[in-house]
Amino acid sequence: MRSRVAGSFVVADAESAAFDLPVTVTLAVTAGPLDLGAAGAQASLTPAGGRAVAISGDGTALLGLNGRAADIQALLNGRNAAGNADDPGGGLYYTSAPNRNDDQNAAEAGAVTLPLTLDDAGSRIGGDTGAGSTAATPAAARRALESTAVNDAPVLSGTVVSPTASENGET
Repeated sequence: MRSRVAGSFVVADAESAAFDLPVTVTLAVTAGPLDLGAAGAQASLTPAGGRAVAISGDGTALLGLNGRAADIQALLNGRNAAGNADDPGGGLYYTSAPNRNDDQNAAEAGAVTLPLTLDDAGSRIGGDTGAGSTAATPAAARRALESTAVNDAPVLSGTVVSPTASENGET
């Protein structure tokens, strides 16, 4: 069942905000697809009032987003670029894998764990580039996703055999 991933995602990078430089956010699940906005694979989306975000893997278990941090945050949260109104073109959605109603992440909270990583390679300026530098990339964030079991309709299959009955030796 396709469900909106609720909650507030925060994607922030000072250089991305100050100089309109891109960052990359990667989201992954072990089973079932992730997608943004309307159903169907999309190569890019633009939050209302923002700039386009390139999308790779929309509708798969590995989703990549490349663009300004504020625009990525707006898309994930289904908000406009200013963050003051809903944007029906955005929002992160998860569809649990068919016939998987069990806990898929062992001891962690939720049925499925959604890790999010941010890579600021596109927005590195100044002292965090070159030999011996240290990237200002934060540790991966993790979000627990719940999966609601769906009662699938039963299926009956087989060969239909014409019944026969006998009475007093006659069929």
